[in-house]
Amino acid sequence: MGAPITGEDQFATPVEATIFGVITVAAVPNRAAWTAQTVTVAVPGTAVQGPNVPVPDGFSVAIVFRTTQLGNPQGYMGNSMANASNPSFNTQFLKGDTRRLFITNMDLLWFDSDTAGAVFELFVEQ
Repeated sequence: MGAPITGEDQFATPVEATIFGVITVAAVPNRAAWTAQTVTVAVPGTAVQGPNVPVPDGFSVAIVFRTTQLGNPQGYMGNSMANASNPSFNTQFLKGDTRRLFITNMDLLWFDSDTAGAVFELFVEQ
């Protein structure tokens, strides 16, 4: 059984288990490895799908709009190619903005930008 959760953890979700009728909450165990991926938007208005990288149960994908980009690009993320490019259905990023999503695979994410060459960084424990 894991240690009790003592504060808010940015990257792990509590796991509940029932033992002899008592609900216990423990942190998800640490992982020995993690992966970093980048997604580059080559042509503004043409969304790019995230890479095929499974996300373990209880873990999240951290998404960062790279801070070293020139100018003041805006990035967009959606759950489909069409939604990534549609302001009514996407979420917007400025340089350095981050998001965290509990999804099963990075390929569920789609990215777009108003600037060619804009880069998103994705991280997950493996």
